[in-house]
Amino acid sequence: ITNCVIIGNNPDYGDSKNYGGGIYCNNSSPKIINCVIIGNNADEGGGIYCNNSSPKIINCTISENIANYGGGIYCKSSSPTILNNILTRNNDYGIYCKKFSGSSSPFIDYNNIWNNRSGDYSNCPAGPRDISADPIFVSSSDYHLQPASPCIDAGSNTAPGIPSTDKDGNPRIIDGNSD
Repeated sequence: ITNCVIIGNNPDYGDSKNYGGGIYCNNSSPKIINCVIIGNNADEGGGIYCNNSSPKIINCTISENIANYGGGIYCKSSSPTILNNILTRNNDYGIYCKKFSGSSSPFIDYNNIWNNRSGDYSNCPAGPRDISADPIFVSSSDYHLQPASPCIDAGSNTAPGIPSTDKDGNPRIIDGNSD
C-alpha cells in the first residue's frame, strides 16, 4: 500500500465492533509506505488495526483518527515495524498495544508521536530516536511539512525498507544535513 491517501472511512462488519478504520491487517503483513491516513473511525485501530500481523508502516502520516483503543495504530498479537512516521492528534493513543491475548512487540523508531488524546504510547515503549513535537503541517488539510518542522532530517534514511521517493514522487533525501 504505497503513496495512498486513506481518509474518512468507518467500517461496518455487522457485528458489535468494527476494526481498522483506515487499514485492517489480520494475519497479514503488508507494506504501508508513504501514506496519509486521516479522519478514519473504528472501535479499535482508527488508523491501522494489526491482529496477528507484522506490517511495515514506513513514512506515513497518521492523524485525526478516532477509536476507543488505538486512535493511530492498534496492535494485538502483532509485531509491526513502525518507522519514520508522524502520529498526531488521534483520539486515544498514537500506538496502542493490547497487553493480553498474545504479546505485541512492535519495532518502533524515528517517529514523531505527539499530541494524541489519551497519550502517545500504551503498553509499548517509545522508540530510541522517536521525538514528540508539533510536526508543523502546512495547514489543517495539507499534511506537508513547513520548513521549520522538527520532523525534517529527523528520520532514518538508511533503515531497511526506506523508499527512495516521498509520497509526491520526489526523491529522498532533499536536504539531509540535519539543520
